[in-house]
Amino acid sequence: MRITTGPLELIHTDLAGPMKIPSIGGARYFLLFIDYHTRYTMVYTLHQKSETFSKFKEYKALVENYHNGKIMALGSDNGGDYTSTEFSKFLRESGISHEKTAPYSPEQNRVSERANWTLIGRAKAMILENELHNNLWAEAIHTAVYLKNRCPTTSKISTPYQLWTGQQANLSHLIPFGTLAFHHIPKVKRTKWEKNGQQCRVVGYAGRNQYRVVVRNKIQIVRDIQVINNNNTTEELQLLDEDKTIECISDSEDEFAPEIATLQVENQPSAAIVPALPELPETPQPETPQERQRIPRPCNTPANPTLASSRPRRENAGKFTSTHYHYQAFLATRSLDPDEPASYTEPLNSTLAIASGISLWMRS
Repeated sequence: MRITTGPLELIHTDLAGPMKIPSIGGARYFLLFIDYHTRYTMVYTLHQKSETFSKFKEYKALVENYHNGKIMALGSDNGGDYTSTEFSKFLRESGISHEKTAPYSPEQNRVSERANWTLIGRAKAMILENELHNNLWAEAIHTAVYLKNRCPTTSKISTPYQLWTGQQANLSHLIPFGTLAFHHIPKVKRTKWEKNGQQCRVVGYAGRNQYRVVVRNKIQIVRDIQVINNNNTTEELQLLDEDKTIECISDSEDEFAPEIATLQVENQPSAAIVPALPELPETPQPETPQERQRIPRPCNTPANPTLASSRPRRENAGKFTSTHYHYQAFLATRSLDPDEPASYTEPLNSTLAIASGISLWMRS
């Protein structure tokens, strides 16, 4: 194992591809640059292998300016994209040592090869989990690299991001790959009566507080998004279904309430005397369509709405027309004292009143 003391002392690189399915932007390769000391990884997507040299010069200018230092060594395989005359001349002029592997020995470039396998496995898992199209492999690779830099490794005591930048990574903005969301449409791109947001899928990160989303097979960079929470939506639908079920059950209980009351009276002990209920006039059968609308319907068959002015008035409308009040009045008459006189003349003509002289005194 090589010992390094700081960033840019050794950079590992590897080129993966070509992919059978090009990305949305038309890329077929991706190029990795890994700092050996911090394990910080950067990835570039390429349309052709010949772009390797230009991407390396871009990477070199970026990291040397960031760390105010120089790349000392570059480790790669013995492929033609790294051994071209133009590439070798540039490395010699820049003072960079080129450490190449032996032919057909990729294990000597183990850092970049291992990172290549790990990133492809993670990107494949993200695409398959969300059932997305394979042309999003480039976005999945970029997201896998973004997360890899913010996760601790076994070779270091900290995350690659913290070792590379000297700052603690902020993970509060992370959103799972492929999450459904709505992104805000700026006013300059819509009219007053057009929708303010559009549905999308989050497929990566770009800059500070920015997200890469896919909309109709196009990649857009947005800032304001609203994530769709599938769990809350499912719970809401379940609550609505439960309310409908309870409503139907209550209607069915009201419909069969008279039968339930009759069974309860018949099942009482034989010793108890239950007075007969007064007979009620039979309810006339509905003859007109308007009266048929008043018949109770099942829960799943809504009645046709009618105006109140067109509905017939109830024939038994009035006060105390319910069976409950008739029954209470009948019990009240049965509970009277049997010794109570029925009229005014009955106590005057009684034998006890005549014997005591009360009757004569009352008549005088």
